[in-house]
Amino acid sequence: MQYFVRLGNDKVDPILHKEAQMSMKSKLLCWLAGSVVLACLFPSVVLAEGIKPKTREFFETRGEIVWEVPIEEKWIALTFDDGPDPVYTPQIAALLKQYGARATFFVTGDRASRYPETVRMLAEAGHELGNHTFRHIYFRSGTSERVIDEEIRKAKEAIEATGISVTAPWFRPPGGYYSEKIVEIAKRYGYTVVLWSWHQDTKDWRRPGVDRIAGKVLRNARNGDIVLLHDHGDGAGQTTEALKRILPELQARGYRFVTVSELVAKRKQPNANEAGKPASATDAAARPGKSLKRSNAAFHSPYSVVIDPLRNRLTVYRDGQKFKQYPIALGKPETPTPVGDWRIVNKYKNWGSGFGTRWLGLNVPWGTYGIHGTNRPHSIGRDASHGCVRMLNAHVEELYNYLPIGTSVTILGHPLGEPHQSPRDLAKGDSGADVMLIQSRLRSAGYFKGACTGKFDAKTEYALRKFEQDNGLPVDGVMNAHDYVAMGLVD
Repeated sequence: MQYFVRLGNDKVDPILHKEAQMSMKSKLLCWLAGSVVLACLFPSVVLAEGIKPKTREFFETRGEIVWEVPIEEKWIALTFDDGPDPVYTPQIAALLKQYGARATFFVTGDRASRYPETVRMLAEAGHELGNHTFRHIYFRSGTSERVIDEEIRKAKEAIEATGISVTAPWFRPPGGYYSEKIVEIAKRYGYTVVLWSWHQDTKDWRRPGVDRIAGKVLRNARNGDIVLLHDHGDGAGQTTEALKRILPELQARGYRFVTVSELVAKRKQPNANEAGKPASATDAAARPGKSLKRSNAAFHSPYSVVIDPLRNRLTVYRDGQKFKQYPIALGKPETPTPVGDWRIVNKYKNWGSGFGTRWLGLNVPWGTYGIHGTNRPHSIGRDASHGCVRMLNAHVEELYNYLPIGTSVTILGHPLGEPHQSPRDLAKGDSGADVMLIQSRLRSAGYFKGACTGKFDAKTEYALRKFEQDNGLPVDGVMNAHDYVAMGLVD
């Protein structure tokens, strides 16, 4: 089995999974793809045999992929994919001019070759042109280096052939697929990969309606956002109409519309918390004994751990290469193992009678979770724990000896559960990755002001009630089916 990361754009499933393809009805729209929003949650991961999965944190802290730019100024970058379009692109350009807005258009080489005058018009108006491949091909895991190289090169040549004097140094892979291979090939041609703010994927290509497109952008707008829109395709007409609401409203709020290049030039250096980790994860998880004192940005371990719940398997990578694998037991359905990207923050010998001979604690903010041994070796290979990761005592003793505090631990999955499951109802007193997801969504929309801890507290209930009231839902402060639909988490 393989997992592929995708960020919710275009007409393909976000997670491809050989054992369980999701139907389009009443299934999770896994726009988070097994990981959750940067503001509070976890980076996305790609798993392939023998290769260390690279998270959003990995690429973002190295400056190799841009999702958004943390800045103090009220600047926002509107980006448009899949054009140029001979009808809608000029209409959009006219609207942008009306509000003194500059934008970034990620064009395909094929369409740039067919409509060079539209490309030149955009450049002359002060917009920048990025590379979106030649034929709008998805670079899935099996895509060869030759195909990726050819698509980027041919698009670059087609854009330059239009005669514009300057092209943007940005490449956006269709569908939001990313990997080290894509990043490195883009670099050959002078490109940095640019994606978009996870909370600003309008999904306008689905033609969701002008209200939903405009509402998505306006509810979630914050400094340094990169907004994903389309100037070509089935929904481009709705996008054009939505801009008639988005532009004046954001301008009235004091936002300035800039290109991705202008936004990146304003970048401030992110601190450890802004580099893709939960803001209070380390502090919230601090417990007696050895603990993680240094910042994530300063610490580097040659090891990393990936836990695959579908195979009940823990894999250790050393310097990016597969090092060892172990069978494990994970949480029961009613007490799931916490999905996300964590770190080892403490280590103990003989921590307690139910935890075998060794304990490696994780910085999960809503409870005490870790990797430990067991007095029940027959449970290994099953979903049998209360949420922790169980190992044979001999195996956890090996881990204890060579994994340092600070080692990253990625637990694969989706915070709302398996594709065949309906998300659970949530209320005050509940906790988990699904609660953290809801807190993040509410915070992105401006309703929730607290830390995303994964604990459904009074502040979370109050924020949910406000959201329900503003969206015409039953106001009960309980997260149930209609709330998940209103937040765009289920279809």
